[in-house]
Order: sequence, then structure tokens, then C-alpha cells
Amino acid sequence: MDLLSSLAVLAVVIPSLYVYTASVVSARFPVLRNKRICLLIAHPDDEAMFFAPTVMALTRPDTGNHVKILCLSSGMRHRPPSNPLDQGR
Repeated sequence: MDLLSSLAVLAVVIPSLYVYTASVVSARFPVLRNKRICLLIAHPDDEAMFFAPTVMALTRPDTGNHVKILCLSSGMRHRPPSNPLDQGR
């Protein structure tokens, strides 16, 4: 019975904390509207791996933002894989 009551309390507390946190975050952080935004990243895929929530929030249609992503990476020159058959020539 004690486990069941603990689960019931968690079922009420966790959603309540989520709603509270979401309301505090939306009140503290300003919403950018009708802005030209350039997200500067260092490596390809950084926007997907680390900044996806930010990009999604900035590009919502109701914000009217114009977002560009600029990747500044030194990169590596592509070298084709060595072919073991060409080594003897």
C-alpha cells in the first residue's frame, strides 16, 4: 500500500513541477519576434545535436523570425579510400 501511495504522489507532483517550470521559463525568457538571426556553429551537425530546441523555438511560424545557420569549420580535405588493388601499380 505504501508503494501505491508513493506512486500516486509522484503522478501528481511530477506534472505539477513540469507546468510550474514551463510557466517560469516562458515568463523569464523573452520571445524574439520579427528578427534576423544568425546561429553561428563550429561543426556540422552542431545545430541538430546541441541547438535543436533553440532552432525550433526561433523558427516557429508565429515568431516571424528569419534564421540562418552559419557553420565555420576548417573541415578536412576528402581523401578517397585507398584501393588495395592500386597499391602494386
